[in-house]
Amino acid sequence: MRRVLLDSNALDPLLTKFGAFEALDQAVSSASLEVLYTHITVDEIAATPNLETRQWLLNLLVFLGRPILTSGAVADFSRANFCRVMADLRILTCKRQVSGSNPLTGSPSVSAK
Repeated sequence: MRRVLLDSNALDPLLTKFGAFEALDQAVSSASLEVLYTHITVDEIAATPNLETRQWLLNLLVFLGRPILTSGAVADFSRANFCRVMADLRILTCKRQVSGSNPLTGSPSVSAK
């Protein structure tokens, strides 16, 4: 079985490309593929401005995949019940850029300091 961790951008083609959902659904149903996602993916989809698109994307994610914990925690960004605390005790804090988004992805930019 192959496991994939989906980013929110990977879900958009499932709504727009003919046969994309069916192909992924078949792979998941036949147990040749396991789709995983984190709370970060859910948060990104929840920020989708169009209500109908947001509902479809969240439904696709939950229907096809299963949630997993992130492998680390970042103060002021990670959800405590959806992450693992890092082995070293350094605390990372997030600083959002003033521009508010990454020009390559359109997603909010986060950097550790």
